Amino acid sequence: MNTGTLYVIIFKLGGSMPTYFSIQYSFPYDYFYANFTQEIYETIFECFSFKSGYWNSEDNSLEEIISWNSKLLSDKFKLEFDQHVRHNYKQVLLQSNQFSHLRLFWTYQSNEIILHLILPEDEIELDDDSWKFNGEQIAPLLNLSVKIWEKYRLNMVQTYRELGAPVS
Repeated sequence: MNTGTLYVIIFKLGGSMPTYFSIQYSFPYDYFYANFTQEIYETIFECFSFKSGYWNSEDNSLEEIISWNSKLLSDKFKLEFDQHVRHNYKQVLLQSNQFSHLRLFWTYQSNEIILHLILPEDEIELDDDSWKFNGEQIAPLLNLSVKIWEKYRLNMVQTYRELGAPVS
């Protein structure tokens, strides 16, 4: 059994992977410059510090992660279906006393650079099936998003729930 099949089986069986809430920051590609990746990370680290690399980059230093991701972004890299994930952008785990898991990763698509910030859905939502947010939990994420919006050129900031929007 290959690793991809194993991940699918764990997901379908309800493994320990939580459902994620994500914030996506979309930057126009023509805004990319030599220190882009490093400067974005530095802005985020003002709110949530660097903890480690994540998922195939645990042993990489922050400098190695920045260099790798900058090179891929400069090349407009998109992971193809026949490529191993070790060729993809390196992920970053952030330190947070408020969230059990806070992670960043990049993608490139359609002349845009997308930075994904993900965390467990149940750590920001109220527990009442209304898809309403806990203000104390969401406030630091809103503050970070405003900081990024004011400091950099963005196409959009968008949020997603992994399991989709409410039906009501």
